[in-house]
Amino acid sequence: YADRKFYIFASLHLTMSLVCFIHFGLQKFQSQTSTIPLEAPFYSWKVGVPTFEFGTMHAILFQLAVLPLTMSRLLITLLSQTFLARFIPFSDMTRCHIAIGYAFASLLFITIIVFLIFFGVICNSGDQSFCKKVSKPCR
Repeated sequence: YADRKFYIFASLHLTMSLVCFIHFGLQKFQSQTSTIPLEAPFYSWKVGVPTFEFGTMHAILFQLAVLPLTMSRLLITLLSQTFLARFIPFSDMTRCHIAIGYAFASLLFITIIVFLIFFGVICNSGDQSFCKKVSKPCR
């Protein structure tokens, strides 16, 4: 029964992460399609990759918000005495913490790879105006 509660909790966590990703990704998609002209080189990349990155960034922020809650011993002890213990595996929070950590690390790794490929392709194509915007020195 405890494994079933863990899988339900993991499914809920995945659903909430996807909701964050889709919500913020759609917001970025709308802003990108309104600012980037259709005739721009690599239009689909310049719309799609920032949309993906923005949605993933907010999914990562959700992971970072939930992660400390899984190790708060006082909170876990108090909540395990409520009706929520029937649905949430408070006795298995270390396992939840590890699963959320793996989700965080995986999303971060994927985001970095997509980011590097995106800027590598765009800058190597000769779009120097795009590369200059990114490579401005910080003050």
